Amino acid sequence: MLKLMTSLTTGGVFIFSAGGLDAAAEHRDSSMGPEVHYSTLGIPGILNVVMEAACVCRHLEFDQYPENHLYLIVQKVT
Repeated sequence: MLKLMTSLTTGGVFIFSAGGLDAAAEHRDSSMGPEVHYSTLGIPGILNVVMEAACVCRHLEFDQYPENHLYLIVQKVT
């Protein structure tokens, strides 16, 4: 994510989804067949990466209630 965000031009927008947890974590799921591994930095970790990339969070929303899943819109400011 850091590489993608830092490559944005000023004013560029990055939209992505992530696990909406309070801390970094891993998860496994096989509901669609083969087992898939997921991980998240957690919301504080994601927001730290956003700031490190000289971006700001324009929108953060939990989008699959009751699942802990969120999507973000971030924008490069410098």
